[in-house]
Amino acid sequence: MTWTVLLTDAAVEDLERLDRSVVIRVVKKLKHLADAGPQAGKPLGARGGLNLVGLRKIVVGNRDWRIVFSSEDDRRITILVIGERSDDWCYEEAARRIKQLDNAHPAHRPLEQLLERMSDVRHAKAEVEKTRDGPRGRSKRRRDRLREATRRRKKGGPAEQT
Repeated sequence: MTWTVLLTDAAVEDLERLDRSVVIRVVKKLKHLADAGPQAGKPLGARGGLNLVGLRKIVVGNRDWRIVFSSEDDRRITILVIGERSDDWCYEEAARRIKQLDNAHPAHRPLEQLLERMSDVRHAKAEVEKTRDGPRGRSKRRRDRLREATRRRKKGGPAEQT
């Protein structure tokens, strides 16, 4: 059973500031989070004077990016921060945003709705769908096409079909 991933407006702004290549990685990780649930992330506690109890983090890339989130019992995951691992910025920002959440009822956007609205993220979704068969999938398909073209050439036929 999958989880519903919601992004706060601030998290959407974080995502919009990222390079396209990072957005693709983040979207893949968010989809993984929707499938695996909050246990995919590591729990945060009190760090550097910040109370982050109840929040979790998941890393993206080679530990260069962080996604900080909270989870609810009704199978909802709320993304609070998507940021670079520069010092403890993402944790300080998560603590600040949690305080804002307590004082207001910010809009939360479902991941799927966000993917439909953002052009770069829509492209990232297409990249995720293309690579569903694994990182070697495209290489295998290209290899198969090259083998077929070589086989046709050896038989004296055209190298490519038109």
